[in-house]
Amino acid sequence: MTALRVALLDHEASPAGDIAAALRERGHQAVVLGGRGTALDDLLARRGFTTPLTHLPVAVRELARGDHDVAHAFSPQDAYAALRWRRESGRPVVLSCTEPIERERLANGRLKLRFLRASLEHADAVIVHDEKARAAAWRWLSIEPELIPLADTAELERVYRRLIAQT
Repeated sequence: MTALRVALLDHEASPAGDIAAALRERGHQAVVLGGRGTALDDLLARRGFTTPLTHLPVAVRELARGDHDVAHAFSPQDAYAALRWRRESGRPVVLSCTEPIERERLANGRLKLRFLRASLEHADAVIVHDEKARAAAWRWLSIEPELIPLADTAELERVYRRLIAQT
């Protein structure tokens, strides 16, 4: 099978770093993009915005420079950058909901609900990594994301290949 070129967008670099290493062990090209926010994020947080945000232009630029088959984001903000890339490339975007979707977290920062709604509505696949996250997604948002444990790189690869075949 052909090697996949996967961009993993994660402003914290974990769990994306572990997944990238596992994908590389399986013979794929995997890079972690996004980087950390800046001091400006502290100001935005004090003003009530969800953060980080300042890394998003860099993430979009890095995605555009690469020749990736799929982008896999690990936060709604990172998915937002990936969706911007998809408009240009036509390639699929996967969102991993790593933060539990709970009532008190749905709107605890300005723009947070907007990022979450856009990423859930427009990502080509939404996945969670444990049953608790899956139950919360159903309870609060009436969505049924795929459940794929973080260590199951073979299943992630299957999702990526399915999405690529659909484009």
